[in-house]
Amino acid sequence: MLVISTLLTVVGCTALMVIIVFQGIFSPAKVDLGHEHYGEKADFAIGPFKLPAWMGFAMPLNALVNAGYSLVGLAWVLRTYLARRRGEVGELQAYFAYTFAWMCILYGPVQFWRIISQTHESAVLDQWVTLPFFAWAILWCKALTVGWNREVTAMLMLSSILSYNLVFFTEFGFEIALVIHSVHTASTGFATNRQYPCKGNNFALFMCGLTYVNFVVFKVMDLHLPHYSEFFTEVSGHFISKLFGDVALGHFAFLFFENLAKKQQVESSKKVK
Repeated sequence: MLVISTLLTVVGCTALMVIIVFQGIFSPAKVDLGHEHYGEKADFAIGPFKLPAWMGFAMPLNALVNAGYSLVGLAWVLRTYLARRRGEVGELQAYFAYTFAWMCILYGPVQFWRIISQTHESAVLDQWVTLPFFAWAILWCKALTVGWNREVTAMLMLSSILSYNLVFFTEFGFEIALVIHSVHTASTGFATNRQYPCKGNNFALFMCGLTYVNFVVFKVMDLHLPHYSEFFTEVSGHFISKLFGDVALGHFAFLFFENLAKKQQVESSKKVK
C-alpha cells in the first residue's frame, strides 16, 4: 500500500540521518543553542498559567506550535487518500503527497526536540532535515509536468542531503544551502505555474510566497520584537514564524500540487474518453 511504503521510506531515511548525527560527524557545525536565542521567555508558563518544570516546556508556545507540522501532514495524508480513492488524483501525485506529508509529520517532533532539549544534535538534525523538503518540492513539480525519473530523483535528493556538508567550510554553510534550495524551489514553482496554469494556483503560489516571507521576517525579528512590546515575550516572533509561516507554507504547497494534479487527472480522463 502506497501510504505505508512511503511512510517506511521516510522513517528509514530520517532514522539514518539521526544515526549519522549522533556519530558526531557534524560536531563542527555552528548552531544557536540556549533560550537566549529566542524571544519567548523561558518561564515554563503560558501567560498566567504555570506549567510543571518536569514537562520540559521552558518555552511552551515555541514547543507546542510544532504540532502544527504533524497536524497538517496528517490532514493531507487523509485528504490525499480520499482524493485517490475518488480518482481525483493519480498514483504519482499520491506518492509525492504522501512522502511530503510524512516528512512534515516527522519534522514536528524533530523541531519539538530541538526546542525543549537545546542540544547540538537536535539543532543539527533540525537544520539538516529541512533541506530535503525543498528538493522534494522541485521534484514534485518536475514529476507532474515533465515526468518522473528514478535516477534524477535519487541524484537530486542525494545532492540536497550532501549540501549540508557546507557547514564544514563556513559557519554559514546551512544558510547558504538554504538560500540555494529556496531560490531553486521558488523559480521552479513560478515556472511550473506559468507553463501549466490551473484554477486556484495563482492564489496558492501567492500564499506560498507570503507565508515564506512571514517565516523569514518574524524569525529574523524574534529577538527584536520584545523591545516594542512585552506581548512578544509570550507570543514570540519564532512562534508566529512557525504558525503563520512554515506550517501554513506546507499547507499551501500541498494545495498547489493538488490543484495541478487534479487538472491533469481531468485532462487524462478526457483523452481516454
